[in-house]
Amino acid sequence: MQNLSKKVSFYFLITGIIFTILGVFGVVKPIYFSIYLVQILAIFFLISGVKNVYKSNELRKLGFDFGGFLFVSIIEILFAISLFVTPFSSQIFLVIYSGIFILVKGIFMLFRTKKSNEFSECSIGNAVIDIIFGALLILMPVFAGEIIALCIAWYFIFIGVEFIVSGYQLNKKN
Repeated sequence: MQNLSKKVSFYFLITGIIFTILGVFGVVKPIYFSIYLVQILAIFFLISGVKNVYKSNELRKLGFDFGGFLFVSIIEILFAISLFVTPFSSQIFLVIYSGIFILVKGIFMLFRTKKSNEFSECSIGNAVIDIIFGALLILMPVFAGEIIALCIAWYFIFIGVEFIVSGYQLNKKN
């Protein structure tokens, strides 16, 4: 069990560093970031889906209900595969769809955290970030299409920092 926690902690740290670097790249070079937005979102959903598979596996081993995390991870992985195989022609549709998915995922994670107090420190921050940036992604195309790439870049920075903090907290517990 301790070996699995160290692997998950290492995975969180690596994922956090990757997301933070992508986010900084998006803030510094928003034009290039927006060009590769579809591929970046596909990578994000794939990594997030794999992260949730690990989280559901850890919940299962601790005896908690893991079905919700597994369901979210399957949806994220399928969405990532669909983005890789057939990228959408409209970035606005993709951003709104991603915003709805991130918002629903954040709300789902927030309600799931109430049932399992073990992961509340890690999950509440992630859920709040998902809810805020999901709502921003839904509303951004309506108000200012140019800011979409910056919004996603800042989301990557915040989610990356959240992964790094979660990795350190998990490593500290062991």
